[in-house]
Amino acid sequence: EDKRRGRVSCYAWGEDYHALLGSKLRSLAVWLHDQGGGQGQWHVDTGAVLERDLAARSGLGFIGKNTMLINDRIGSGVFLGEILTTLPIPPLAAPRKAR
Repeated sequence: EDKRRGRVSCYAWGEDYHALLGSKLRSLAVWLHDQGGGQGQWHVDTGAVLERDLAARSGLGFIGKNTMLINDRIGSGVFLGEILTTLPIPPLAAPRKAR
């Protein structure tokens, strides 16, 4: 093992998640617009939105000691992005309480 080489997290081995997730969010935002005419913006670590805190408040997980969102089922290996839309979308369920 070459001690001069650094360790790189597995999420950085593939395609840039900003581009990958951004492409999916852009497609979904266009679809939402086509469904109801609402306006929307999508962000992946680029807007003034605190994704991690909103995800925790919505019940997707909790903020761990590692300062990352931890989902009960899949752990901390999640990427967060959001679509801000003018469409009135009702919640599917009440958010779970944070830990």
